[in-house]
Amino acid sequence: MGGFMNTRIKFRNNNIILKKSLSISKPMLCLKKTFARSDHDDSMNEKMPTTYDIKIAVAAYSIQRRVLETLHRTLLAELRQAHDTELETFQHDLKDDLRL
Repeated sequence: MGGFMNTRIKFRNNNIILKKSLSISKPMLCLKKTFARSDHDDSMNEKMPTTYDIKIAVAAYSIQRRVLETLHRTLLAELRQAHDTELETFQHDLKDDLRL
């Protein structure tokens, strides 16, 4: 079961960014509704982000990207190891079966 939940990021200058983040515990009901803007969120009244806010957002993105890349490499290594173990077991079982 997966879904999205809102994450609020507040900067020093009181700008607030709402971000959609993946939540595994909530069901994914309707993507259209999830990504739709809420009624009280008026983008015309939002302040322009400062250079500081942009630098923070870029740094956060960079960290998230590196974490995901590391997770991806780790999962691939575990998958390769599981595959190698399964292949060795299969080969061993096949040799045992051929001896009989």
